[in-house]
Amino acid sequence: MIDSIRTRKLLWTFSLLVPLLYVVVLSFSVSDEWFSADDKQELVFVRGVHSFGSLFGPDVFGLFRPTKNLLFRLFVAMSPLGIRSCRLVGIFIGAISFFPVHALCRRIVGKGWKSVAAASIWLLSPTLVSSAAWLSGVNIQIMAALSALAMVCHDSAWNDESLRPRWVAAAALSLFFALLSYECSIAIVPLFVLFDLYLRPARIRLRSAWLCYASYAGVAVVFLILRHVFCSLTVLENFSLADTTRWQLAVSSPWFTWQHFASWFWPFGRFTVFADYRWGQVSLPTLFLCAVAFLAILGFALFAKKRFPVLGFCILFSLVAFAPVSNCLGLKNGPYGDYYLTLSSIGLALCYVEGISLLLHCKGRMRLAAIFAACLFVAVRLFAVPEAARWARLWGSGELAIAESVKNFPDSFSNKAQQAMMLCDSGQFDEALELGRQVETAVGANSPLMCNIHLIRALHALRVERNAEKALDEIEMSSQTDGTGGSQSIRHYYKGCIFEDIQGNEAVAETEYGKALDGKWTVDLVPCADRLARLKAIRGERDEAIAIWERATTLDPDNTAVLWNLSIACREAGDEARSNELQEKVRQLSGNR
Repeated sequence: MIDSIRTRKLLWTFSLLVPLLYVVVLSFSVSDEWFSADDKQELVFVRGVHSFGSLFGPDVFGLFRPTKNLLFRLFVAMSPLGIRSCRLVGIFIGAISFFPVHALCRRIVGKGWKSVAAASIWLLSPTLVSSAAWLSGVNIQIMAALSALAMVCHDSAWNDESLRPRWVAAAALSLFFALLSYECSIAIVPLFVLFDLYLRPARIRLRSAWLCYASYAGVAVVFLILRHVFCSLTVLENFSLADTTRWQLAVSSPWFTWQHFASWFWPFGRFTVFADYRWGQVSLPTLFLCAVAFLAILGFALFAKKRFPVLGFCILFSLVAFAPVSNCLGLKNGPYGDYYLTLSSIGLALCYVEGISLLLHCKGRMRLAAIFAACLFVAVRLFAVPEAARWARLWGSGELAIAESVKNFPDSFSNKAQQAMMLCDSGQFDEALELGRQVETAVGANSPLMCNIHLIRALHALRVERNAEKALDEIEMSSQTDGTGGSQSIRHYYKGCIFEDIQGNEAVAETEYGKALDGKWTVDLVPCADRLARLKAIRGERDEAIAIWERATTLDPDNTAVLWNLSIACREAGDEARSNELQEKVRQLSGNR
């Protein structure tokens, strides 16, 4: 009895130390920079939202993620403590998610070391880091925690019949908020049934159990209706998959699944932000073998119900939870993204621990081999902890993240296209052109990825060659390869630069800048707003110029060029206090850099 109490205390102590270790490791790794790809744009979006209805709608990319909007509004846009404190909020949310996941693991593999080990492996895996260290992914971490909580509440509903309605309501509510966080949690609905079928088979024959399943399905239907009402967009266009048809993606789905699972089991050298996939990149025999292996694992999970029910359910958990982003329906979710694994990796961690447990139950000589394999598996997960810290640092910087992506996946040409744009932003036009040539050689001149490459060439013609005709030709070619028209504003901005900087036609330049800013303003258009405001100020339209600069500061509060120009305009307008405030902020920002 005493040993049992000591064991429980030891396990609870370890359970508390794991989230603490997670916080410490990631806290020393987070950056003070914005991840420009998503974070800055979402921040600008929520700063411009002034009603709850807008927050409940789609995010900056048109996806239905109300929880993400609320997080940015509460912890980022209104935070006076800076970007690092906001990242720490995400890390603490990640640490808290350990407890509902641990509770779920106890329901699946039982109390003791297995549940603690599974939850620990899940939390400390590098592939989970992006969901906490990357601010735009914190809602995915919340989704995983709420999904685990929903399953725990469902299982608890059968302990006391009088309290069953409350537990079922709690499960349904947790599921609903999980869906509002990230729609992949819709996979939890079939997992309720599979959980009972494999681990609580007596329930499956009860009418009350099927009423519960129906209520969970009803929650999913309500979410889908809300998603349709508030957000007409169902799939975000993925340029890295633009050259691939839906049926080709569906056929490649098993390969995508193995790529993700392999990155979880062996995360070293697997970090990437974007990933490409083009039909033919993977040979047909390889796709066939991946499909056969996938069906074999699925068959084992289905037929293991009697002899290995826990392992069978854990395998099904990982496969079903991954299904919404596996491209099995050709939805163009992306061929690779570690954030797609957040929910599915609960099942992977359980498979890991349950597999080690089964190995340790081997007898004779097989036991020695099993112990060796178990030690090897544990060593891999221990080495993954510092790797997780490195991933956290990478997610804090767009430049570092893209550079690492290109290093790990040199054939992922969307990464190279993004890196080329970053090189342009830093003035390294020749290096950007070389990357552009590599992209064109690989994807062809008609690929949507060439949209940005043509813009890079236009910038080179503008800044280096000073050739207006060539720059305008490249901009026209960019519009022809832009399938969604998403870069239209940027093209107007570049045209304005050509007319102003090379041809000296400020009137036409001002018209082009105005067209660029007619639609939704983004962080990328802050230089355009600065140019338009400067032209208006020169013409004496100071009030309009100040209004444009003020709006630009809401998009990029730390842009020293905009702040300085605004301070000069405010001084000329007689607002000395505002001018001094802005100039002091410029000095602080310059000192920090």
